Amino acid sequence: MVSGRGLRVGLAAALVLTTLAASHPTDGADAALLQPILAHGPWPMTARADPSNRVDGSAAAVEFGYRMFRESRLSANGYVSCVTCHQLDRAFTDGNARAQALAALDHNTLALANLPLQRRYGWDGASDSLWMASLRPLFDPREFGADAARVAHVVRIGDGLACRYQHSFAAPPATHDDQTVMVNVAKALAAFVATLGTGRTPFDEYRDALTRNDRDAVAAFAPAARRGAAYFVGVGGCAACHSGPNFSDGALHPQAPAQGASGAAAADGAVGSLRWSSSAYNLHGPYNDNPAQTASSEGALVSFGTDAGALVRTPSLRNVAVTAPYMHDGSVATLRSATPHAGAELTTAQVNDIVAFLGSLTDRQGAVRSWPQLAVSPCP
Repeated sequence: MVSGRGLRVGLAAALVLTTLAASHPTDGADAALLQPILAHGPWPMTARADPSNRVDGSAAAVEFGYRMFRESRLSANGYVSCVTCHQLDRAFTDGNARAQALAALDHNTLALANLPLQRRYGWDGASDSLWMASLRPLFDPREFGADAARVAHVVRIGDGLACRYQHSFAAPPATHDDQTVMVNVAKALAAFVATLGTGRTPFDEYRDALTRNDRDAVAAFAPAARRGAAYFVGVGGCAACHSGPNFSDGALHPQAPAQGASGAAAADGAVGSLRWSSSAYNLHGPYNDNPAQTASSEGALVSFGTDAGALVRTPSLRNVAVTAPYMHDGSVATLRSATPHAGAELTTAQVNDIVAFLGSLTDRQGAVRSWPQLAVSPCP
């Protein structure tokens, strides 16, 4: 006897086979592409709270983190803030090949979206929590050029920030040492950044239509994008790394050295004491709010621009069409140019279809994002 679920899956498989076969020549193997396509949903996902950050999900900490995200006094010259590189009207990127803060960096600015779904952070995966990833730019002499004393000073004196700190951490910053204030600022930043997500896309509608056998909704998905989805999970081999609902396996993969990387490139992976395998700020350290949770042993710290190349974390492809340029060094200007990096021998027509599919991963907001709804703070 076939179960109701088994029948639905069987119908969906038949539907995928029919639609794919109608879109491009088939050798009869297209039904095997059903599960890889369905595995890229459903969306949105529910991310678990970060047990290492006690203020993750706190409305007060999100509001405080939002303020700190825009706070330029944290930087050595008083002009650089998180918004310098993560701009609201550019999908929280900057549109540059390489990030530029106090000085030029050797990596492209990563989009800030759906980060709670990741397990390691930064292009090099060197941070094992979102709050550790928020600390690293503060220390980097090319980004903020800050230290614990500067961060704590700004919080203690500035424009209602001390009040917001107290509202978030149940103690005034004057009662905490500089190091603790700095880590708590990073945790508030992480709480804010964790709220930045992407919405549903045309692909999500297509994927869900397949699961419920909705022929009209399937047909509404552009034929080129349908073919591209098949190539993406099939001959293109893209889904080997860009897997799951967030289109990222979160793993580290070998990449060529950053083009034109400077001799200071190693700082991207190891800024001061932030070498994750020995840092006091990783999940093995004293600032983890959940002692039962420890850092993953996966991967190792790497440096950009070395002769041996680098291990680079797989970025998500959600909203990828509005986050050019591409690759960890920003060396690829367009999706059309980036697609052959999948490594497969693809025809021009197949590449064009994959690009059409990648375009279907953009939500309605596109590049122009919205700030999240913030709680009304009792602070001035």
